[in-house]
Amino acid sequence: MSVKISDEEFAKLLKEKADAGDPEFQFQVARSYDMGKSIGTNYVEMVKWLKLAVAQKHAGALNNLGTAYYHGEGVEKDLNEAVRLYKLSAGQGNAIAQYNLATCYEFGEGVSFNLEEALRLYKLSAEQGYWRAFDNLGRIYFTGVDVEQDLEKAKEYYEKAELNFDYWEDSADEIERERIRDKISVINEMLGKEKTARKAKRNEVFISYSHKDSQFRDEIEPFLKMLESTTEIKWWDDTKINSGEEWLSEIKKALARAKVAVILGSVNFFTSDFINKEELPKILEAASNDGATILWIPVSPFPYEDTVLKHYQALTSPETPLLSLIDNERYKIYNKLYKDIKNSFRVLEKV
Repeated sequence: MSVKISDEEFAKLLKEKADAGDPEFQFQVARSYDMGKSIGTNYVEMVKWLKLAVAQKHAGALNNLGTAYYHGEGVEKDLNEAVRLYKLSAGQGNAIAQYNLATCYEFGEGVSFNLEEALRLYKLSAEQGYWRAFDNLGRIYFTGVDVEQDLEKAKEYYEKAELNFDYWEDSADEIERERIRDKISVINEMLGKEKTARKAKRNEVFISYSHKDSQFRDEIEPFLKMLESTTEIKWWDDTKINSGEEWLSEIKKALARAKVAVILGSVNFFTSDFINKEELPKILEAASNDGATILWIPVSPFPYEDTVLKHYQALTSPETPLLSLIDNERYKIYNKLYKDIKNSFRVLEKV
């Protein structure tokens, strides 16, 4: 049967253990003086007990004494000493000290401004599940000050802050958690608008092919030109890069405008370093994030089932690729491509 004791009796037992030299109990006594539990708030006493625990290198005491110097509670304010103590505690893996030290680097308090070091420390703290570290990482990537704004990353960090929220932490309450939830809602709204804007900009057809298969690209071109002349649909491939233009930049711009990507699939296509590094990832990202359509035609026999194209319906069976078909049969496929592109855009013909 458990025996219930009063707060005063608990405080007395705590101090007895602390007086015996146990650093954890010395730390807990210091916390009691900090929070005013049972024995009343007394920062001078708090610092006294923290220093006793610090003498035994107690990580929590090192952090809390650092915070006392940071705020000037029970001691004269000294940011340099605060940073020194935070470093010692963080070196022992204390998540809160890693967070506190990160804020010092982020705002240049007691140490030179260093956002890279601040991010490193916030991430170390976050790896241990400290919700305030996630919160600050979310803020940094949301505001985009001194770092490239990344709303997806900001949302991820804010969601982890909300998930790891700790009501038992001294200053944590429902208002803080609601603030995080509100920030997630704002980011979701912003991401929705960004996605809508990106989709609106996607108004072209991008042709992705290996130059070794250019024969079939050339056969498709008349159908694309006819599409352009009878509708508002524009198309682009690398033959449209003008002399003097930076080709990689032009390809990236065209990929960002693509609502439909036409892929001429072959071994040549999948063994092209450029296609695999630059074109195909952007095409797949556009399909996944912005609803772009992928239409692909097998040019020659290849193990398509071992590629990402296995997830997309081909315009003709991979068992009968273009290379195996006579002209008339190939042109039937190009005609189907013409119609499928129109359906993807759902546009009316020009009048």
